[in-house]
Amino acid sequence: MEYKNKRRLILGISLFLLLVFYLFKNISTSLRVFSFIFGMVIFYLGDHMFEIEYKFRHYLYMMTILLFGFLLSPLFFISANYDKILHLISPFLGCLL
Repeated sequence: MEYKNKRRLILGISLFLLLVFYLFKNISTSLRVFSFIFGMVIFYLGDHMFEIEYKFRHYLYMMTILLFGFLLSPLFFISANYDKILHLISPFLGCLL
């Protein structure tokens, strides 16, 4: 997939997720959405600047890692054990990259 198309697809998915998650109207939610989009932008910039040429599946893996962080982060306030779940899942997903 060309960088131009990949960039449009990632931007489109990120904006769609921003719109969906913005509907919750929570300050912590908007911060989590910003961190999700920032993570995807950093991943794309690393891919583009170093000419790694990740495939689309790598972007899906990265979105999954960031999505787990996005979805599980409110549970951190309930119990510290939920933080351990994220720290268990993220390295496994990171190894897929």
